[in-house]
Amino acid sequence: MSENVPADIHDYLKLLERAPETFRRSWDAIAIYDLEGRVVAGNAVARAMIGSDRASSMLGRHFAEHMTLEAATKAARDFAHCVTLGQRVESSSVFVGEDGQPIPVRTLLVPARVGNRIVGVIGFARDLRHRQDILGQFMRSEQQFRSLFENHPDGLALHDLESRFLRVNSAAERLTGYTLDEMIGQTPELFGPDTGYDVEAVRAAMLRGETTEFEHPIHTKSGGTLEINGRRVPLILDGEVRGFCSMIHDVTEERRAARNSARQATRIAELYRIAASASVAQEERVKTALEAGVAELGAEWAYVARFDNDRFEITFSAGTRPQKIPLEAERDRIRAELKSEDVFVFSDPAAYPPSLAGTALAVEGTHYGAVAFVQTGAPMNLSTMDRDYIRALGVLIGSAIQQGERTKRLDTLAFGDALTGLPNRALLEDRLEQTLLSARRHRRSFAAHYVDIDYFKTINDTYGHHVGDAVLIAVSSWLRSVLRDSDTIGRIGGDEFVVLQPEIDSQDQAEEVAAKLCTIRDQTLRAGAHDIRVTISVGCAVFPMDAENPVDMLKAADAALYDVKHRGRDGYAIGIAQ
Repeated sequence: MSENVPADIHDYLKLLERAPETFRRSWDAIAIYDLEGRVVAGNAVARAMIGSDRASSMLGRHFAEHMTLEAATKAARDFAHCVTLGQRVESSSVFVGEDGQPIPVRTLLVPARVGNRIVGVIGFARDLRHRQDILGQFMRSEQQFRSLFENHPDGLALHDLESRFLRVNSAAERLTGYTLDEMIGQTPELFGPDTGYDVEAVRAAMLRGETTEFEHPIHTKSGGTLEINGRRVPLILDGEVRGFCSMIHDVTEERRAARNSARQATRIAELYRIAASASVAQEERVKTALEAGVAELGAEWAYVARFDNDRFEITFSAGTRPQKIPLEAERDRIRAELKSEDVFVFSDPAAYPPSLAGTALAVEGTHYGAVAFVQTGAPMNLSTMDRDYIRALGVLIGSAIQQGERTKRLDTLAFGDALTGLPNRALLEDRLEQTLLSARRHRRSFAAHYVDIDYFKTINDTYGHHVGDAVLIAVSSWLRSVLRDSDTIGRIGGDEFVVLQPEIDSQDQAEEVAAKLCTIRDQTLRAGAHDIRVTISVGCAVFPMDAENPVDMLKAADAALYDVKHRGRDGYAIGIAQ
């Protein structure tokens, strides 16, 4: 306290001592000035604010000395106003600390009264440095928020509780195609009814302070459709929910990829099912695979083509074959393309057909041909996934064909005669059984002809077994040439053959065939280096007159053959009665 304290102020300080806690323990700096503006007293906060040494030197000196020049000029006006009018004056000011650094403060000047007289001024000052630090941090945070909001890769939007857009970032504008001006005041219902947006339900969730997640399609301004997922987060200000922030992320490609992956998995599972159908014939498996490809790829027609030198043979097909397809042109296009890659795609509206896709086929490690899918309408739009699917179809079809070829070879070994290629006894007996069952079912007749080469032992003894084998082959070939495709010829051993004539209306038809077989006598057969003439003996049995089961049919035919042999060979006999 200054030694030259005016009496009036001295009286005021005595009054102040009655409430010492107010002065000493205030969080604000407090200083008491006389009517001339000189510092009379200051509390501990005031001394700490400007520094203890500086505060001690300020006692008895004008307040302007602890302020900047600009602040002191303004403070002088405020001080005069407080003294002359007796009113409180609140303002901002800048003190100067002991280190010479400015101290921003908020000041309040209050008249100091004793009775009804103003004897001085009480100055309150609140240090704003901490507040300004906080404000600076807040401003920096606000700038960071703005930067994060504007530059975030996901779409961000601020809404009021009625779901109206208040602000959106550039990512939201890019995603939706709408500008900020077009969205302000609108709700997410702007993006179409597919959103299923419910303003009241969203409002209720936000007021409960819940963070909600959502996923649905939206329609963009350009008419496209995006699949999005997102989150809504309540915005709380001063303890009250004032709105919410929505964040949206474009998951269109992710969902498309997931659907494509699931679709491809379903496709491959179906191909595995087809491949695992061991009880299904090769032809049926190939056809089923082609039909699956037609459905999945949106094609009209599919086929398997076998290339053999210049031949272009369609071995399997599915779907509806378009009319006037120039297969020769397809053959040339496919062959040219197969030289460069295993999957080919032609999409040329000027060509016919405009869209053709397929893959090469390999069977047992060698080139077989190709599988092709044809579309005569709009060209097929094939993705990488579709190409992989076509490749998988090719592998499956190639495997099925390969298995079928192996089965045929096994059947040939098991049921075919190695020398002549004709059915052997086992296969012939099976076909005889099937022919008999069919004849019974349809109530018709058939004939079995037992054939034997006359004097075959003499041929072997004269020319050797290699010529004898050549004779057997030549006879087999001749028999094939004179019989119908529906007839079956089998070699059952040595020089013995059986001919099945599956459908006859009378015994005369069986006799005509038997007589025709005997005309071999008029032929010259080439057997190795030899031209040889042979004759045959034929015994015939007719169902049901001569026998009613397979065993008895062959016995009856053999008995008729024996009768021909007994009569001198080179002829035929019908039934055991001949």
